[in-house]
Amino acid sequence: MSVLTDIWNAINTIAMSGDYIRLGIIVVIALAGGFAIEGASSLINATLVALIVFAIANFVREVAMNGANAGQLLDSYWAAFQALPMLTVLAYALIFAILIAIVNLVRSLLTR
Repeated sequence: MSVLTDIWNAINTIAMSGDYIRLGIIVVIALAGGFAIEGASSLINATLVALIVFAIANFVREVAMNGANAGQLLDSYWAAFQALPMLTVLAYALIFAILIAIVNLVRSLLTR
């Protein structure tokens, strides 16, 4: 039960972070992923693509909003990615998978 509690706490930390721009990016990417996939068989692929797009979107956001040097920021993002706990990656993957599945389900129910 400790594993599920750890995963839930990681998801809760992401959802309650207060960074509404990042949460908005997650919602937009999940909406796009939910409309892009044909069915549940593509959910894992869509989740992996969503994670990659999310990383790129956060990088672009940082460069655009803060005027950071893209080369230096890329190096620091790569170092941060290498130190990223797997629990955090799992939490983001679960968030994207659940949101994409919900969007796809609603889309398939409305288009019948």
